[in-house]
Amino acid sequence: MIFIISFFKKIFEKIFITPTVEPQITNNIKTINNAETYYKNAKAVFNSLGFGLEVKLKSNEVLVDDETISLIQKYKGNDFNQEERAQCKKLIIESAIKLVKYSIAEDIEYSPAYLLYFNLLTYDFRAKDRPEILLKTEQFLPFIDKITKDTIGYNLIKKEYRGCHGNSFNKVERHLSDFYFILGEIYKKEYIYDKAILQLEKAIKLMPNLYPCIYQILSDIYFEQEKFDESANILKVGLKKVKDLNERECLKRQLKGIKDKIKDYYDSLDEEVIN
Repeated sequence: MIFIISFFKKIFEKIFITPTVEPQITNNIKTINNAETYYKNAKAVFNSLGFGLEVKLKSNEVLVDDETISLIQKYKGNDFNQEERAQCKKLIIESAIKLVKYSIAEDIEYSPAYLLYFNLLTYDFRAKDRPEILLKTEQFLPFIDKITKDTIGYNLIKKEYRGCHGNSFNKVERHLSDFYFILGEIYKKEYIYDKAILQLEKAIKLMPNLYPCIYQILSDIYFEQEKFDESANILKVGLKKVKDLNERECLKRQLKGIKDKIKDYYDSLDEEVIN
């Protein structure tokens, strides 16, 4: 069993994540190169863009190279135009991705790194980036799918977000649901409906009340597939799960709209038959 895991890890690293250049260590400080250290450095770089709280690194944990530190300082300044700022941000993201890949190379089951990698891939992305995001995400999606309660991956994420408050941010399910929801939306926008449905259903299973709009998105997908019963039924499921009154009203309006569209659809078919 150990041999199989070791073999799979080598294959995984070869085709997916092993960088070709070793990271530079600032100030020549000897560091312990493990998954958590690389992850913390990647998160520190990412959060420097204002994504989250500042990550405090100990002096012997710093793996961020001097060039990236210089870019971060430049990004926080105001002495360059928007185009230069955008390029600077792109390079910072690339640096964070490089670090998070090292984290995964150190331990392919270090689950927080996968969630961070996905956040980096989907940060400020454009429509043209969607196919590449899906391609890269599908390579580690099986690892995310294995994260269930009391597994190592689950407990690592739980540890990472312990102490967070508000809107269930201290729950592992919240972060996994976020992942599946965003991934499902990207699949939908690429018209890959079957995969979109699968990911959105995973998000609902984890946090049925987190995204009321998820029921509307699923309803739209089913309608596009001419699965009219499913289109209406998923909204009915949403009405049972969603508690917010305003969100419930939105679902009711969409359900009524779906019923009207279905009626119009069949009326148009009748007209075609008559003509």
